[in-house]
Amino acid sequence: MLRDVYVNRIRLYYEVAGDGHPLLMIPEAGFSHWMWHKVAPALAERYQVFLPDPRGTGQTDKGREPLSVELLAGDMIGLLDELHCRGAFVVGHGLGAYVAMQVALDRPDLVSKLVLAAADPGDPKAVPPTAEVAELLERGVPTNLDGVERMITLFTAPSFPQRLPQVVREILAYHMSEDVPAEHFDAQLEAKEAARSRGFGDRLAEITAPTLVLAGEQDRVTPVGNARLLASLLPKAQVVTLPNTGHLFPLEDPEATVKALVGFLGGRKYLPSAGGMLARAKV
Repeated sequence: MLRDVYVNRIRLYYEVAGDGHPLLMIPEAGFSHWMWHKVAPALAERYQVFLPDPRGTGQTDKGREPLSVELLAGDMIGLLDELHCRGAFVVGHGLGAYVAMQVALDRPDLVSKLVLAAADPGDPKAVPPTAEVAELLERGVPTNLDGVERMITLFTAPSFPQRLPQVVREILAYHMSEDVPAEHFDAQLEAKEAARSRGFGDRLAEITAPTLVLAGEQDRVTPVGNARLLASLLPKAQVVTLPNTGHLFPLEDPEATVKALVGFLGGRKYLPSAGGMLARAKV
């Protein structure tokens, strides 16, 4: 179902599917809600899944304010308030993980469980990206075909382009579509870097929601060592590492991603009963 809502001085577009406990999913820089398209259908069997386009991406307004994690968090808080979703499950990936942490700090009443995917605690503790990734990002977001292909190669596991070339082509076609314009992608990366440079410091101890730190074993953008560091700073955190995946594990291995999310979030699944009625089954 396609919807939009006016929050925080912008028109924010989102999609919603499923029935159950509300689950808000915030994507990485460079992505609209499209990032979740391989995992959302399975999750919608258990939860009511909300998939927003962050400001400036997809069909959401850009707004006039300089982009920041605090501003993006304000958008998500406005959405959850508008939807009357207190105690939601909140998932954030990369930049979205910083936004999710900010939401949990600013409005703990809105978050009952938190998932921080491909996340780090910010400086000075964060493990930096590999030299190849850092060099790529310092040059700005690539816009030509070769540059985007190179970015996808670095953002996924080393063996991924050979194992699933069709998925690489899907990601390539997405980035060339300008669903997230290059200048806004750059602005998102600047907001992400500002958040990383500042870090959350001792405030992470204020996040009391049970938290899953989800990491790709071969992530070169947010190396896996960050997961353990981040979890050590959160009061109620656990770590799950997905093998043979890089930074974009919801696209690289959607089945493993869903399994990890459902294993942490719990919930119920609707299944057809013998009599043809819908029955609730524990998972």
